[in-house]
Amino acid sequence: MRMKRKMMKKKMRKMMKMMNLMTANQNQIVIQNQIQKDQKKKMMMIKTKMNQIVILKERKLQ
Repeated sequence: MRMKRKMMKKKMRKMMKMMNLMTANQNQIVIQNQIQKDQKKKMMMIKTKMNQIVILKERKLQ
């Protein structure tokens, strides 16, 4: 009986570790996706600013 209980505890611990690893990986993936989205937004902002600057320069030249 005692041995069985020990085995169960060990199994539970292993399961918990696996679960924690899984959730950690998922969280990392979510964070990476968020970072990529932010970078894309920044790139878009930079592009629009550059376009605005170009337009302003062209207007000044005219």
